[in-house]
Amino acid sequence: MNTEGLKPKIVLVGAAGQQGLEYYNLLKNAFLFMAAVDSNFESLKDFYKNESIPLFRDVDEAIKKVDFNIAIVCVPHHLHRGVALSLLKNKKFVIKEKPLALNKVELQSYKELPNQRLVTIIQRPFNPVFLRAKNELETIGNIYSYSYKYSLRIPELTKGWRASRACAGGGVLIDMGYHILDIILSFFGTPTRITGEMSYCYNAMKKEGLEDSISMLLNHSNLVQGSLSLNRHHSSKKEEFEIIGNQGTLLITPKEYKVFNRKGDLYKSFSLESDPKKIKLYMFKEYIQHWQDSDYIQKHFNHHASIVYLIDDFYKITHKQTA
Repeated sequence: MNTEGLKPKIVLVGAAGQQGLEYYNLLKNAFLFMAAVDSNFESLKDFYKNESIPLFRDVDEAIKKVDFNIAIVCVPHHLHRGVALSLLKNKKFVIKEKPLALNKVELQSYKELPNQRLVTIIQRPFNPVFLRAKNELETIGNIYSYSYKYSLRIPELTKGWRASRACAGGGVLIDMGYHILDIILSFFGTPTRITGEMSYCYNAMKKEGLEDSISMLLNHSNLVQGSLSLNRHHSSKKEEFEIIGNQGTLLITPKEYKVFNRKGDLYKSFSLESDPKKIKLYMFKEYIQHWQDSDYIQKHFNHHASIVYLIDDFYKITHKQTA
């Protein structure tokens, strides 16, 4: 079938959840929604009672009854594969929440599909601060070191599906770290070697095998050495990416970046109080614009496959160390 010129027609899966509701309200005036799907059908009916779109309990029913070509999927990690495979086998373009896959085995099930069309929802690569900061790398000379520190302030024990290894697939690395590795790999490429440690704030998480904190060391083929630190039970929420070259330092946060010379003098900066909704809208518009672009989709898939391999390898390394 010739798909050139087809208009995007979208089905939202996981539509009654917090993320699904956010995406629907963000996108409903920009794109055509054909249906909403959620297993929590009573909540779905309540939330969408004023919307004139069909509602379904499961994605297979929507596939049978609705004409659409794009699905936005926002369900818990362990439900991704079943939903995504049903859609992909029916030749739908899938935009799904991260991670691309929970492990290498799950990733392989996507790779084996002919003409798979799957992209992952991530935000930092669409943030103007990160986009512009990447272009500043050459201003600090030969880069030899970086550190990325990211912490959340969650004072209580992790709850819900994220508190289950079977549902979440992992702790802070697959949840928080996925976003950060996305940036690290886009800046420096895939590391040739990783080492690290996991730790736990709560015994319940240790028993479940869900790390509350990780420290990772990354070695790259261009002699760049990096470190990644994640913690979800810190006393403050903060995110900082420091990159050091032989001519200066680049310091990046989601809201600004600063460039310093070797003496510590600030000689360039950029700040932007960007609306997170605008970043998400920009992301969705780009994905939907490229929904028939096989080269774009394959490049995206390969990049995120590298992240999945990295996370899977780290878990295997650290679990062996603690066994």
